[in-house]
Amino acid sequence: MDALYLDIGNTSLKLAVPEEDGWKVLWHQRFENDIETFSELLKKSFDSGTGVVYTSSVRKDITRKVEEATPGLNIQVLTTSQIPEQFINYSTIHTLGLDRFLGCLGAYKLSNKCGVVVIDTGSACTVDFMDKDGIYQGGVIMPGMDILKKSIRRYLPELPDVDSTMPDTWPGKSTQDSLRLGVNGMFSTAIESWIVKFKSMDDDAAIFITGGNSREIQLLLTEMECTHHENLQFEGMKVFVENME
Repeated sequence: MDALYLDIGNTSLKLAVPEEDGWKVLWHQRFENDIETFSELLKKSFDSGTGVVYTSSVRKDITRKVEEATPGLNIQVLTTSQIPEQFINYSTIHTLGLDRFLGCLGAYKLSNKCGVVVIDTGSACTVDFMDKDGIYQGGVIMPGMDILKKSIRRYLPELPDVDSTMPDTWPGKSTQDSLRLGVNGMFSTAIESWIVKFKSMDDDAAIFITGGNSREIQLLLTEMECTHHENLQFEGMKVFVENME
């Protein structure tokens, strides 16, 4: 195999290879589940030393650990400095997480080059917009659902645990239902409000959702029709790499 694609997120590593009908995920684990084992898999994935691992990362420390554990392997870390300036409208490109741009780029390709709004739900939740000309216009960063739930357990320990569903009744008639409305309703309403703002810029924009919590969050977005794609990052990485060549 000539090329692998590695997505280093805030809490996990995801490694994949492109196939004719999509992506084959070779590894998807949290960091604490042994980087050394992952690095061995990475080295064994190539028949020779000529392959390349294209990498998008939001964690410099984890990137460094992977590079140190795989000496001699050709790991090419993609950066925001490689984005052509005509395709980005963002004031602080040096602080932009490349994953936000790549998610939009992948969605843009899949949507046949129409404007796109991309919701990426993981440790953080981002909602970003790329217009019909393929120009990344920025977006919103908010805490992810897991962070909200962990904060409640830490700072409001007397409250019950909350799942990721909405109750059938309004208003909440129990503490648990009230909490479900507060957490899940707040989260979904915030996302939907951002989408409405982006739709005011391009009513035809397609909505995509991806990320670790995307399935459960998609069920909460009852007011919006969105396309789920679990490997949107890799789609964007592949387009990004092809445009570099």
